[in-house]
Amino acid sequence: MIHLNESSFSEDLLRSSERLLINFWAEWCGPCKFVNHILEELAKEENLTICLVNVDRNPKLMQRFQIDTIPNVLLYSHGKLIEQVKKLDKLMMKEEIRKKILS
Repeated sequence: MIHLNESSFSEDLLRSSERLLINFWAEWCGPCKFVNHILEELAKEENLTICLVNVDRNPKLMQRFQIDTIPNVLLYSHGKLIEQVKKLDKLMMKEEIRKKILS
């Protein structure tokens, strides 16, 4: 998993990866931590690059991607936004997240 910040983010990252998942989260957000754990497991099982963006430390990225709630997961494929999933919560199991995000 890659921790992105405003200085390390690059448009090249969106374009270079076949499948890239960006999760916007915060330290104080319990559901976010759970989702991060599930996404870490998915990254091991799938051909998928996962990036984390801490919204408290990176407000410009939050604004750029128009993030209004967390956790908020964006899935890109070959530079195009394929799926955005808001309000993932700790009640969702890994297979449900896999189905929703990677289908």
